[in-house]
Amino acid sequence: MADAFNNRANPFSARFNAIFSSDIGHWDVPDTDSLLGEAYEFADDGLIDKAEFRDFVLTNTVRL
Repeated sequence: MADAFNNRANPFSARFNAIFSSDIGHWDVPDTDSLLGEAYEFADDGLIDKAEFRDFVLTNTVRL
């Protein structure tokens, strides 16, 4: 996912509009409270910034 926001590594400096999705209703997701926290680890680890995380979980989906 973080690669979608890395315009230095993508061809033609592209920034892709990645969106958050999950199998929240799937049988093998016993703890639905942790899904968004797990996704936020990309920002915690410095792979994306907070604005890119907001785009990932909200803005890109609304725009779609």
